[in-house]
Amino acid sequence: MSLLTLRSVKKTYADQTVLQDISFQLDRGDRLCLIGNNGAGKTTLLRLIMGLENPDEGQITIAGGTVCGYLPQELDQAGAERDTDWISPEIRGLEQAMRQAEQKMASLGNRPEGDPELRAALASYADLHSRFEALGGYG
Repeated sequence: MSLLTLRSVKKTYADQTVLQDISFQLDRGDRLCLIGNNGAGKTTLLRLIMGLENPDEGQITIAGGTVCGYLPQELDQAGAERDTDWISPEIRGLEQAMRQAEQKMASLGNRPEGDPELRAALASYADLHSRFEALGGYG
């Protein structure tokens, strides 16, 4: 059974034809890779499949119960206050806690290694760092 079928799909913007006579079928278990130069129509094809745009010609059929997903190339800047808005609040909180722990360790820097307060600050930072890294904070 076909999950996705495109038949003679065409898409034009102004006078520029981006996609013409695109036909293919994607069956359960198939894999598809889109490769092409910038402007070749890869994103347009995905937007058509997702129903975010309509083809000028042709037909796109998606089997019932099929779940499609699409991650745009660029973040929507209309509602974004800064570039880090997409980072999870948990990662941001851990990052802030790590900065505070770093300041605490810096203020205790002149103490001997065995000092209980310094050891506690180091252990706290190590725990925060491990959680940050496990959640993909460096990704």
